[in-house]
Amino acid sequence: MFGGLKEFVWTRHSQYEIVDPCEFKASDGQLWKFGRRIITTVEAGDDYRPLNDYPNLFRAFANVRDEDALLSFVKQYGPLTDEGRTPSSKNPHFTSKVIMIDGKRLAEIVYVPGDQIDLCLKQAAWCGHILRHHRKASPRMQEMIKELEVRPSICMMDVEPDPVEGVRMILRPSSLLDAIKFQLLASIRSGDTSVECTHCENWFSKKRGAKFCSDKCKDDYHNARRKARRDESLNL
Repeated sequence: MFGGLKEFVWTRHSQYEIVDPCEFKASDGQLWKFGRRIITTVEAGDDYRPLNDYPNLFRAFANVRDEDALLSFVKQYGPLTDEGRTPSSKNPHFTSKVIMIDGKRLAEIVYVPGDQIDLCLKQAAWCGHILRHHRKASPRMQEMIKELEVRPSICMMDVEPDPVEGVRMILRPSSLLDAIKFQLLASIRSGDTSVECTHCENWFSKKRGAKFCSDKCKDDYHNARRKARRDESLNL
């Protein structure tokens, strides 16, 4: 019945940069504050299929731990959110949407182009927590995920004909970020194991007995331990 993810197409641009925080006062008087963002000033981008081209994209995203790493990720794979695909300038333009129910104004939502850096870093940390603790059905794991304040994923659902079951449900992610989450959970469901490198703590697909993501990390780790032992012996 469930057919998995619809083939996902995303856009990446040739240029991205970080801009400073900004704020906007809505028509209802509420002050909206936005932190540092990653924007593109380029109108046109190239479409590609990230889940097809990068089957381990979720691991690359879980390895993002700071602002510079996030910018490098976006430069390689494109923006994480739909707002990040909207071209902007260093002087942001704001858009707002008023939500009405039964003819009454309920709220006004303000949008600004760009990926919100603090929110995207929380999402990367969320992916790391899932990879690290998904086998542990503990209350602490739930608390950690809640502390990260990660919003739910959003996707559209398509129903397509199926030669065996008649119909099947296909999910269509609304952003690269949501596609990464689906890819991560699909990897866990398939039994694929991700582990953290003992030296650099980056995630990689585990091979039998592997503790390091590369020979370089393995050599650096053992060289550092040998140096620490030499220094300790000299201090005795």
